Amino acid sequence: MESPRRNLHIYRLNIYLEDAWTFIPLVYPKYDTNTNLTLESKIIYSNLFGTLVDFRMDSYIEIASAHWGKRSYSFQWIQKHDRLTKSNTNKTVEDYTYNETLFLFGTDFKLTDYWTYTAAPGLSFNYLYKDLTEDAENNFDKDPFAFGIKQNLIYNPVNWIGNFREGLFCDLSLQLRFSFFADTRLKGMSYIETAWYHIYNDRIASNLRSIIITGFRKEIANLGSYMRGVPDQNLYGERAFFLNSSFPLKALDMNNLVELQISPFMDWGLTERKDEPFSNDQDFRLSSGFSMLFFFDKLTSIQIRTSFGWDLLTSNSEEESFEFLLSTSLFY
Repeated sequence: MESPRRNLHIYRLNIYLEDAWTFIPLVYPKYDTNTNLTLESKIIYSNLFGTLVDFRMDSYIEIASAHWGKRSYSFQWIQKHDRLTKSNTNKTVEDYTYNETLFLFGTDFKLTDYWTYTAAPGLSFNYLYKDLTEDAENNFDKDPFAFGIKQNLIYNPVNWIGNFREGLFCDLSLQLRFSFFADTRLKGMSYIETAWYHIYNDRIASNLRSIIITGFRKEIANLGSYMRGVPDQNLYGERAFFLNSSFPLKALDMNNLVELQISPFMDWGLTERKDEPFSNDQDFRLSSGFSMLFFFDKLTSIQIRTSFGWDLLTSNSEEESFEFLLSTSLFY
């Protein structure tokens, strides 16, 4: 009887894996009429020392994806010097600077293919306040030490088709914060963002976004950041609604080099301030302008954007009615 081992063959397969270049340091200029010219840096280190941990350093340090069991976690250490300004058509309401140290620890829960729930508790320390108003009475609510949590329920089936997007995006956010030494201890904010992206053909698309913000025992500053053409500090309030529309047009497509999109836009904004009557000049805004977006074929993760916007309804000649932004975005 023939032994079954006589027809046995042994093979050895050697597989060698070589990690790609995952350490990417970047230095880039950024300019807008809110902050003027700044020089910013970004460091990205995917698969940190072969540990499958993603590390980023921007204006903060972030462990973007650390795996433990079947879950992924993120950790952020944010260190910044910030300025908060509230100004309206009549006067500057608040204007002060402070330093902040913020620690955030978060995780995602994948509910379905398109739905994700995220939770990020955090600790913040604010210090070295400086009042920049003329009277310098320090009448703002200082917030030296606080604990909070940010929760998001996100629906995101959006697809990129070339350099256009197609689909529906929705983000429901709730932030709660308990301040241990502030005058107002418990405060919070809810945020609902819905965005629609549609492609008509290979050259024309449209984008529409709505945002509803509600503050709980908190007046929200820098709401002008949700409108192009309105300086950030010129809008604030306890509640706000924004509608942003844009129509990207592919103006130039040089194969294997660069694609240029010109995107006319129009934005609407409505705010409600705490203990102040409604003002047409202050609380209702309409702005328009255009953006130019550059996409590079060999550097598909980098986008350069310039935006020119004008506030169409401001009636105060002393108030800024123009906003310019030059920025770069990095997708990876």
